[in-house]
Amino acid sequence: MRELELKAIEIESSASLFYDGNSLIQPSLHSRCHAWLLGAQGLLEKLYPEKLELFEHLYTGNEGVWRFIRTMERDSPNAITFSKNYTMFKSSFSEARGILIGSLERLKSREFDVVLQLSSALVLDEFETARQLFETAKGDESMLRAAGAVARVALERHLLTIADVRNIKIEVNPPSKKKAEAQDVLNSLAKANAITAVQKSELESLFKIGNCCAHPQESIRSTDVDRLIQRGKELLATIA
Repeated sequence: MRELELKAIEIESSASLFYDGNSLIQPSLHSRCHAWLLGAQGLLEKLYPEKLELFEHLYTGNEGVWRFIRTMERDSPNAITFSKNYTMFKSSFSEARGILIGSLERLKSREFDVVLQLSSALVLDEFETARQLFETAKGDESMLRAAGAVARVALERHLLTIADVRNIKIEVNPPSKKKAEAQDVLNSLAKANAITAVQKSELESLFKIGNCCAHPQESIRSTDVDRLIQRGKELLATIA
């Protein structure tokens, strides 16, 4: 994709020289455009096939890219016709490039969806494990703590996945810390508008319960662990 975009920049530069009167550049411009067209078509066939017909029309249609590039092959146009063809070239080529760039964004979106689906499936399994531990605890504190710890891990794992696929950098505070903590993750996601202030506040409350479960010196309540599991699962379903 990067190579095609670099070629597109070269084509626009060459087309400008052609328009400025350098007719000797026409054969080179023609071959560059043909190479770019073939590469772009191959990519669109895989990533955005429903846009292929429009792309090809912009390129090869009567008012598309080829009309300007092949001008000198047909006849010597007057200045008005040549200028009109160049204007149509710029418009059509710009739109064709936009379709190509859009196909890359579409691919990123698909990858984003796949990663989140996989993460969501794993998180659901972990929350199910936490629920099973909670149901079988029957007052056993160690089992309750285990249930809460599993739910907390699931919560943090999914939030880290969201940060990763959205390219959100986790800012560690203070910077001297070797590893980001849950609060750092929440702060970074909120700063990037990936979670709302209300979601952040409730997640902080749930992480506090999970932290208590992981530290034997902290007291825990069965109702809190139940809320961590239930609300944690529900909240993650609303964050993507």
